[in-house]
Amino acid sequence: MYYPKTGEYKWGWWAKPHQDYYLYNIHQQIARNRLGNLSACCFRGDLIRLLPEKLYTVNFADYLLGMIMAQYGYIACLYNSTSTYRVWNNGQWSGLNARQMREAMKKISITYNDFFEGKYYDDFKALQKQSKVKIITNGWRDFVPKVLLRTVKYLFGKY
Repeated sequence: MYYPKTGEYKWGWWAKPHQDYYLYNIHQQIARNRLGNLSACCFRGDLIRLLPEKLYTVNFADYLLGMIMAQYGYIACLYNSTSTYRVWNNGQWSGLNARQMREAMKKISITYNDFFEGKYYDDFKALQKQSKVKIITNGWRDFVPKVLLRTVKYLFGKY
């Protein structure tokens, strides 16, 4: 992941490899979008031809596409980085604040559960709970420094 604002690069979720690839299933894809971006993904053509039209009307369709593919078997992720995901402050997801992310995740979970006709209901319920805790924690992490900065500015007139 590349953060243009700071010029910083961060490796994603797979910090220390014990092999050249990682296999994960639909439950792991629902719990955390392992695809992240589609710029370096390869999919089986026969499965792509089976994609339902309604996929193209759903928000954050890359996340859902990973779930759809994972229904048919494991997804393999290579350890070697083959593309860069740029995290923008005004991105579709990264541009949201903690409250907006929480609301979006709630809607996404409901939409995706409906998409799969309740087949993975428990996974989507767990995703809602996990996301709520994570986003609230991140929200506080963002909120506290801002309050401290405002307090210092108020008390001393400058930072």
